[in-house]
Amino acid sequence: MHGGEVKIKDNLAIRMEPLGIVVFVSGTDCCDKSQVRVCTVQLQPVDLTDFWNTKTMVVNSGSCNCEPVMSSEDRERLRIINEACELSDKHWAMGYPWKRNPKDLPDNYNQVLSKLQATERRLAKQPKHAVWYNSQMIEMEERKFSRKLTEKEIKEWKGHVYYVSHHGIVRPEKKSTPLRIVFNSSVPFQGHCLNDYWYKGPDLNNNLFGVILRFREKKIGICGDI
Repeated sequence: MHGGEVKIKDNLAIRMEPLGIVVFVSGTDCCDKSQVRVCTVQLQPVDLTDFWNTKTMVVNSGSCNCEPVMSSEDRERLRIINEACELSDKHWAMGYPWKRNPKDLPDNYNQVLSKLQATERRLAKQPKHAVWYNSQMIEMEERKFSRKLTEKEIKEWKGHVYYVSHHGIVRPEKKSTPLRIVFNSSVPFQGHCLNDYWYKGPDLNNNLFGVILRFREKKIGICGDI
């Protein structure tokens, strides 16, 4: 964001940046709290739609049909997923794209309970990780990604039940989220796996071997997304 041309005069610096002109104080006396300077520049509103559009980040290589090739089966999966999307209160919601009847999934309560107990024993030996884990669970509930069922709801529920285990991925170098909770839907149980019950959708990325590189006027043209 700070890669534009800079012009300095006295203790003022003017820099042309992607969002417009920015004026700020430079020099050794800029830290003198007795001299407070406020610089303002009136600019026209900037539309950042294209600025953040990933499609404008690749080098233009001329006319090119870069749409990924999909089979008829992939197109049908994409149609099912698109039809399940619904815009509600400025948020997109999507139903599960089932390809098999979820009622055929066996009750895996004991298996997931064992994994939860193993996770709790591990966190008991790592108090810092336990704090991070608990913080993530609270955040999911606050953001309404999950909620705790009441005893009444559990007792009165007569429908089908299937559980998904979760574990933590620790990345201490990430200051905002040093631990991230991952729900594992690929664990098999009695020959059944949740991932086998829904469509994964087509691969919308171009095949790397189909990416065309060519040089034109000492500039590299890229066809497709890498």
